[in-house]
Amino acid sequence: VAERSMSGREDGVDDMLHAHILQLLHIYKDTQTRSQVLVLVTGDGNRNDNKTSFPDTLERVLTSDWSVELWSWKQSLNQCYFGIQKFFPSRMTIKYLDSYRNNITFIQ
Repeated sequence: VAERSMSGREDGVDDMLHAHILQLLHIYKDTQTRSQVLVLVTGDGNRNDNKTSFPDTLERVLTSDWSVELWSWKQSLNQCYFGIQKFFPSRMTIKYLDSYRNNITFIQ
């Protein structure tokens, strides 16, 4: 998806995802006929040193009257998401991948 850094990590992937989500908010801002739901799979709660972050992006989505379904491994979910959910209890759900592990992973 993106170029890899010297450490072998992809650079800018999260930023591209944040930008795409925010672009979708703009594209579908006038959709009145049905509610919009963002389904996101991440546990990353890093605030990203004044760059875009998943928590900031989710807050933007939720304040735009969208709903959010957040999926993560239970051990990997950053606690900040519970704070966000507290402000939007009817529009944000947190779901865990753990019970689906055998269906979505494999051992070589």
